[in-house]
Amino acid sequence: MFFEFLRLAGQSILHRRLRSWLTVIGVFIGIAAVVGLISLGLGFEKTVNDQVAGIFGVDTFVVANEGSFGGGPHGGSADEYALDLALLNAVDGVKVAAALRERTGFVRGQPDEEGQQQGFFPVLGLSLSF
Repeated sequence: MFFEFLRLAGQSILHRRLRSWLTVIGVFIGIAAVVGLISLGLGFEKTVNDQVAGIFGVDTFVVANEGSFGGGPHGGSADEYALDLALLNAVDGVKVAAALRERTGFVRGQPDEEGQQQGFFPVLGLSLSF
């Protein structure tokens, strides 16, 4: 029975050669497209990860409040953390520990023809002592 199916498949391939070759070519093109798209996706992922690692460092983590990226009046929170930077710097494998401080200040400039210039000014700083 199995050999009859193989003989029937072989006869069909020989009688319809063009259709058989087009099917084989279609399968190869489909496999090549899937492999190519997966390769592009993995390449893009590696590029983005390398760029983020270049900016933030490979082993960087940030301690943040649960609502620090939303929920406050200006999208932030006024909570602060008391960190012992000396203790963090003493941990094996830690190269440097620093406190990142962010505040919003109000700036008022000299008046001109249009009126007084003023506005909010975000200030971001890195402090090695907390």
